[in-house]
Amino acid sequence: MMLIALIIYEIEYSNRKVRRLLDSRTQSEQDLQFIVDNSLDIILVADDAGLLRSWSTKAQEVFGYTKDHAVGKINMDEMFENNFFDQEVGAVDEFHSRMKSIDGESFMVDVRLKKVSHNDSDYSIFVLRLIAEPG
Repeated sequence: MMLIALIIYEIEYSNRKVRRLLDSRTQSEQDLQFIVDNSLDIILVADDAGLLRSWSTKAQEVFGYTKDHAVGKINMDEMFENNFFDQEVGAVDEFHSRMKSIDGESFMVDVRLKKVSHNDSDYSIFVLRLIAEPG
């Protein structure tokens, strides 16, 4: 009987430890998303096929798509007017490009692009800043 109680205690202790670790990871992910969502820049993350995997609040404001409509559903080629995504770029690159919003509005952005690998997957991180056009 004592052995069974000890085993149950160990299982409960392990479950509590796993719950604490998961809660900590969830909090870290929420903290990171808070930072991304409150950035002054537009932040987009695409996988190696160009499919959006992350979408900041600023991106939603500028492009007009909701996060649910964009993440996992829109390819970066749909965002750039000149279908930039398939072009060869270095691991880190900076350039200007014309992009378009959900309503077809065209605008210029300064693009900072970094290609990264994480957990055997490749990603492109786009940090965009609107360029004021003479009007």
